[in-house]
Amino acid sequence: MEVPSLTSQLAFLILGLKHICFRRTGVDSCAVSFLFSGLVSQFFFPLCFQREKQERQQQQRTVKAKLREKRQVSARARRYYDEYELRMRARMLKRRTREEQVSALH
Repeated sequence: MEVPSLTSQLAFLILGLKHICFRRTGVDSCAVSFLFSGLVSQFFFPLCFQREKQERQQQQRTVKAKLREKRQVSARARRYYDEYELRMRARMLKRRTREEQVSALH
């Protein structure tokens, strides 16, 4: 089930409140709209900016984590290759010394 956005939740809330205010007071909806627009700009927009800031920070953390993971994978591959290269070099040196020992005997 999709969760409605904060904007649509607020719009629904404002419509409901406007309807209730008009039924109880008989005040024109334009005046009620003006009143609620002030409330929205005072309370809702800071919440939107705060949510956007949090989402942006979360996105930055995700990107950082992906970059860190990529560096770690690269370092792991490099380390593995370096170890492999060392093992191969050791084998070649061992083989060469064995050959030298055999040739020294003949």
